[in-house]
Amino acid sequence: MMGYTPFRFARILWRHLTNFERLLIFALFVVVVVTTIRLGTAWYNRGFTIVPLKGGVLTEGIVGKPELINPVFARSDVDKTLSSIIFAGLVTYNASQEIVPALAERWEVSGDGRDYTFYLRQGITWHDGVPFTAEDVIYTIAVVQNPDYHEALAREWEGVQVSKTDDYTVHFRLTSSFPLFLHNLTLGIIPRHIWVDVPVKDFTRSMRNLNPIGLGPYMFENFSRDKAGIITSVQLAANERF
Repeated sequence: MMGYTPFRFARILWRHLTNFERLLIFALFVVVVVTTIRLGTAWYNRGFTIVPLKGGVLTEGIVGKPELINPVFARSDVDKTLSSIIFAGLVTYNASQEIVPALAERWEVSGDGRDYTFYLRQGITWHDGVPFTAEDVIYTIAVVQNPDYHEALAREWEGVQVSKTDDYTVHFRLTSSFPLFLHNLTLGIIPRHIWVDVPVKDFTRSMRNLNPIGLGPYMFENFSRDKAGIITSVQLAANERF
């Protein structure tokens, strides 16, 4: 008499099971497989640290076209988005929406809340290699305080006096205490050496707004136009010195 093999026995047993019993066995099989995979993955990852690869390309779509890639004059969402990553301010917000240092490494506030002293990071260069100094900060504020500047930012800087102690120390004096003043300093700093020879009233007509030089994490590389001359895309590269 021929004995039963495990496979033949399993087939006979399967025929005698009810549909409910078959479904239950299948569910248990799935649970065992999933658990085994998860335990195996966890065991495998115990000896490894997963880190992101450097490099790659990120493509983001935004409605509109760039016209003024300049934090002092940016009006559209496109211009504001590009300005926020090409330029940088003295301070910025972290993931918890707290003010943290950016171009400034630290700052001090007087007891009456009217004097702010910022100590700038040294060794920072603009995307074109020119050193960043206090002169760039003073120049940026001078632009938004210029009588020919008519953007909304002008109101935030009325009555604020700015001066430098040295190339890496900037002092702001307010007419009265303003607890939200640090937010104003998220304004992207623009390069004096690029704009100093352009009258403020002519800023918006300058092609320099479409070839921005900043201090932020991304550098402008190029842009593409369609047959009608409309800019359809802007190419940026990571700023390795950021």
